[in-house]
Amino acid sequence: MSLIEAFCNPPSYGFVTVCEKNAQLLAFDVLDSRAKELALFPELNAAVELMRASWSKESARAAFVEHSDSARKQLLKAWFEHGLTGILDEIAYGQFAEQTPGMRFISHPARFALWFVRWINSMHGFLFPHLALSNGDLISEFSTNPMWKDGFVRCFAWHPHVPEFAIAMKDDFVHIRSLESNGSLAVERTLKHKLQKGVADIAWKPLSSSILAVACQSCVLIWKIDPLSMATHLWSSAVQTLTHPGHCPVISIAWCPDEGLLVSASPTDTSILVWNVAMDDCVPLKRFGSGGSAFLKWSPDGSKLFSACPSSVFRIWECVNWTCQKWTKLLARCQSACWSPDGKILLFTLHDEEVIYSLTFQSDSSNPTALTKTQISAIKVSAVNRDTETGLISLGGPVQDMAWDSNGERLAVSFMDPSAQFVAIFQTSLETIFEIIPIGFIRGRPDETATILSFRPKFVGGSLLTIVWSSGRIAHIPLYYAPRRQISDIVDPFSSVSTMHRPLFTKMAGSL
Repeated sequence: MSLIEAFCNPPSYGFVTVCEKNAQLLAFDVLDSRAKELALFPELNAAVELMRASWSKESARAAFVEHSDSARKQLLKAWFEHGLTGILDEIAYGQFAEQTPGMRFISHPARFALWFVRWINSMHGFLFPHLALSNGDLISEFSTNPMWKDGFVRCFAWHPHVPEFAIAMKDDFVHIRSLESNGSLAVERTLKHKLQKGVADIAWKPLSSSILAVACQSCVLIWKIDPLSMATHLWSSAVQTLTHPGHCPVISIAWCPDEGLLVSASPTDTSILVWNVAMDDCVPLKRFGSGGSAFLKWSPDGSKLFSACPSSVFRIWECVNWTCQKWTKLLARCQSACWSPDGKILLFTLHDEEVIYSLTFQSDSSNPTALTKTQISAIKVSAVNRDTETGLISLGGPVQDMAWDSNGERLAVSFMDPSAQFVAIFQTSLETIFEIIPIGFIRGRPDETATILSFRPKFVGGSLLTIVWSSGRIAHIPLYYAPRRQISDIVDPFSSVSTMHRPLFTKMAGSL
């Protein structure tokens, strides 16, 4: 039985979900004034407010004459962006091959070497077809944002400590917006760098107020933003560049929650890089036979790292001795994943699969660093057709993305077409057993589909879900409820037993 059948019908066409109250999602007509009155934060139309501003700044390039780099600079650029094949391609077919006399004699051997390397890569590409894709197509294929290539917004990330968020746009500008105490948008900062191309992921550094990592096509940029500065545009002077040969495009990054380590992944590199940003150094975690890494998820307690591969393989690393468990024989590659706040439950989905899998880990007292799995459970979210006033609609189906709030009490799930216009909200509980209960569907404006889901950490009064819609509209939807942790503190304020350390089991409640 599909858990989607337990949901009520979603809001009617033309109605927009505004908030959750008393475990019910409230929706109003788009033209209803109550929709704006109940909204906690103003909506941001990134397609209008951010894209036009970026385009107007970029148009100044037309006033300058372009200059060509030297042969050495072009070779270095090709090496960092494409590795060995990039250098051979520049020597064989680059513009300076004809302009530099010394390059003419080695251009023909370079063409033969390039043909040989591509033949070897084609044999590898036979086993891993994604290696034949371009950098842009690679990011679009493995990104949880279905509109990464054609949409206005590519990435979104809430700051873990302050009311601030970062937005990566299609034009590769990164905008940072701060919120006032009354909910209005305040300071705006814009980040731009010549290497900031093909932005695939952004992540704020925990335990810091001013460091943002940006995953780009050829590198990782570490922006250091002075919170006291009044500058609205930051350029190369405020950025640190992390590069490694052959590690491109960088498609996913994640910070360790309690240390200064940063991990980065590329679908063309079999190694995950663990960066010590302060030392500008990295250590590769090498594993062969899986065709690179598609995305990374670090558990909130910092003890485990989830790594999904472009093939039907994923690994879970323990972050003390850096050993891993390899999971194979999956029906498809991993599509999305999210951790529970205590880092003991992992939810993941497979591409084109209508199931959410739950994997529970329990620590071994004799070996604290060991990964001990207890049980795998499956939550069916198969597509269900419903008759509505406007006709037949489809709910559920293959999962596109998931987001779990920091309280562990709300789970948001988006779906692929034809259910992409709805976001399912579940109530979850980690008390004694793992429970998951349907609440309802969130719907956007007519013809909008959900592209990015993100919960704001530490939201007072419940959870705040941010949804980036295909139109470029960014909506903040408050989910009001009393977190169980606060209730337990009121009931027994002197108890020394923390609910975060109770043994968890993966027996599903209700209809699961």
